[in-house]
Amino acid sequence: MCGASLLDELTEVSEGVGQFLEGFALARLAPGEEFTEHCLYPLRDIGLRARPYLFGVGCRFGRHSPSDFTGVAAGLEFMQAATLTLDDLMDAAAIRNGLPAVHAKWGMSEAILVAEVLKSLGASAIIETLAGTGQEAILPELLELYEQTYREACAGQHLDLSFEERDHVTEAECFRMVSRTTGRFVQASLVAGALVSGVEGRVMDALGAYGEHLGVAYQLRDDIIDVLGEPELTGKPWATDLKTKKKRLPLLRMLSLCTPDEGAECRALLASTVDEEAANRLRELIVSTGSMESCMQETRRLCAQATAVLAPFPDSLPKQRLLELAELLCSFES
Repeated sequence: MCGASLLDELTEVSEGVGQFLEGFALARLAPGEEFTEHCLYPLRDIGLRARPYLFGVGCRFGRHSPSDFTGVAAGLEFMQAATLTLDDLMDAAAIRNGLPAVHAKWGMSEAILVAEVLKSLGASAIIETLAGTGQEAILPELLELYEQTYREACAGQHLDLSFEERDHVTEAECFRMVSRTTGRFVQASLVAGALVSGVEGRVMDALGAYGEHLGVAYQLRDDIIDVLGEPELTGKPWATDLKTKKKRLPLLRMLSLCTPDEGAECRALLASTVDEEAANRLRELIVSTGSMESCMQETRRLCAQATAVLAPFPDSLPKQRLLELAELLCSFES
């Protein structure tokens, strides 16, 4: 990848991992069966795969090439596909990346089965990739990271769902939920890459801290874009979070900044079905109260925290890529 840009590298990794995912799944599922096609469906056409790319960056901080461990990166992507399949089901989200979600095409029970198989394939990909490489000694630690990440994602999803039933959610609770979901996935990708490549402890810790900050910033950016209404960037209809009454930071911060009358209006809107008109009004309040700009500043703060942990380390291409990712994430220019 010498001389390649960040986007070039992301595209190359995405294509390579995408091919691996489908090939690995096809080799382990019954060919030609309807269920096999259902399992392949969430693995296709999902755009750039940031987590496998971050795995590769973490790997490049050590002594091995990411190409030697594509299966480990794919294992994490299998798990991500599994959790997104379940998230769509629990959130009643009919669209994922511009296409019908698994449960919308084949029903709730099928979505659960697909998610279970995808998670199983992820563990198999990690085990089979390390077999016979001399790296088997790190397998227990890597699998524990895999399972811990999944457990944290489930706990975070529980929090997210519980917020929908509550009238009051604090910003601290919101950040905790995001840290356990998106934050943990981004963190695990970098740490897994560093682990298989023999990265020393202090660098591993820095990559973990960077990953958590960047992951939270990534989710906050996604929440902002959802409110702004850019389906071409999110792959789903606009204001999905508002319409499903998700207690995300743009809404929570608006409630802390608005006037008492605006707060009463907002609570009244959330007390009934949030249709297009209600979602538009909530968006107006989020923008007019300064919540949107405040959330953008919060994203920039998180990205600055992420890059700050890398400051003690010498300049290198993987460090440069992490700095570029953070800069890209906190830019909201059209």
